Amino acid sequence: MIDAALIVSKLIGVGIGAGMVLIAYTVRLHAGSWLAPGSVYCLLWAGFTLIPLLMAPTMPVNLLALIYVLAACVTFALGAALLPWRTAVNANLAKPRARASFSTPVIWTSFAVATLASIASIGGALAAQGFSWDDLFLNLLATSAKFASMRYADELTPTAFTQASLLSSYVATALGGLLFAGQPGARERWLIALASFVPAVLIMVTQSAKGVLFLSIAYFWGAINVCRIFNGETRLGSSEGLKQLTKATILLVPLVAFSFLARGMSETDEASDIGETLRYYFSSYMFAHLYAFSDWFGAYLGDPASLEYAPNGARFGLYTFYGLFQLLGDPPALPQGVYDEYFTVEGVFASNIYTIYRGLLMDFGLAGSLVFLLLASWLAHVVFLLLLGSKRPRFAVAAYIVMTGVFVHSFLSSLLMYNSTYATLAALWLILAFTGALSYRTTSRPCPGDVPVVGLGSVRRSADA
Repeated sequence: MIDAALIVSKLIGVGIGAGMVLIAYTVRLHAGSWLAPGSVYCLLWAGFTLIPLLMAPTMPVNLLALIYVLAACVTFALGAALLPWRTAVNANLAKPRARASFSTPVIWTSFAVATLASIASIGGALAAQGFSWDDLFLNLLATSAKFASMRYADELTPTAFTQASLLSSYVATALGGLLFAGQPGARERWLIALASFVPAVLIMVTQSAKGVLFLSIAYFWGAINVCRIFNGETRLGSSEGLKQLTKATILLVPLVAFSFLARGMSETDEASDIGETLRYYFSSYMFAHLYAFSDWFGAYLGDPASLEYAPNGARFGLYTFYGLFQLLGDPPALPQGVYDEYFTVEGVFASNIYTIYRGLLMDFGLAGSLVFLLLASWLAHVVFLLLLGSKRPRFAVAAYIVMTGVFVHSFLSSLLMYNSTYATLAALWLILAFTGALSYRTTSRPCPGDVPVVGLGSVRRSADA
């Protein structure tokens, strides 16, 4: 029998997700670009909301949780208000093209060094845990599974190789994205993309760690969007980009499946069992976050929930800026997955992913979390404004790339919890500062091929410029 109340709640939820798209479009109209932080954030959260609702149609959801997410998107969009976008958009047209700005010897060299350093550090990290070349080449699945079990049991030996491999991997993909978008030929772009993701893929298949690849994709995308901005484009993508994304997804899905199998499932022999296991893990990672947060949010408001969650109370930023707490002192230890409560639906998914919003609510409360998002939004849009209009947007380039990672990671938790985020920002800023490529003088005379700015619509240069 069809549950009418469930259908109504799902339809309202889909309407809320559509509302997030409308908010993104409003920011795009105001700021003149889909690449504005408010547009990117709201579009991502429209996807993070609609995909779970549509992929798990029989799962109940707390509408109050969805209303809070919508309020968070509205709040984040407000940061775009009262900023001089028209002036910045016009100033952006005086910038050199992305290829002239980023295809420099320093960035090429840094990209190569970061990629090789990450590969070497991955080897060092594996050796430090007692793994040999024979383990990798003769039984990679078992090696990956053992590494994962050691990580979850907290049996890994702390080593600088691990941190170095993460940092250099993130830097390599970010720099690769800056180089990728400036290449004229498809062959050159694919070679750069492959080289950019070699470290992240190696970490995933040898250590069963999927988060590094996921975040690397976000940084790569952020860097491509920076190049779009430098080229005067306002779109998030194109039909050609969609084709390339489809090809990349076809290549990456089997590798991700391999990583899932490494989590102790290699003993499953029957194809049907393997398929069911993969479905379960893909579901847990792709859309359990919304239902887990929905359940927790009900408990936060005092309603009945499926789990007994940790008590509420102001944490004053612990779950949002845990990495900074570590630098400043000795904060309370957190579980490896941030939260140790697993929201489980038997046979469907099990997840301890509660999105960035649980941490914000635990840190700052209901009203305080929205105030935090408003301040964060204003800072994000100021960065975007500087990226458009600054004569030397070195920091803004690095910050926009990392900011994209923060947005994409928000369906998991706060990326600002991890010191690698700040290290990646600092490393990119330092590399860009040494290039000298982003030092130029703006001019009131349009560059060859520029299209004069008539309004705040799609502003771009002609293809032959």
